[in-house]
Amino acid sequence: MSKLFEEDTQTTDGDGYELVIIHANALEAGEAWRAQIQEKYPKLRTSLAYFGPVIGTHLGEGALGCSWDIVVEKNLEMI
Repeated sequence: MSKLFEEDTQTTDGDGYELVIIHANALEAGEAWRAQIQEKYPKLRTSLAYFGPVIGTHLGEGALGCSWDIVVEKNLEMI
């Protein structure tokens, strides 16, 4: 996962993007990952979310994932 993240972030400093870290009953691990990412990319918006019971059951307790979003108000000039 960290290799994919490093490849994706080579083209941005994080400004204009949001990373949502999703966890399956692993709040502490999610917060630690979030802090690590925020330290390296201070302009990147980050937030925490949790997997719902159906997806969480399939993934298993302790799973972590992430989702990239574009912050629209920062990227309107690109349209």
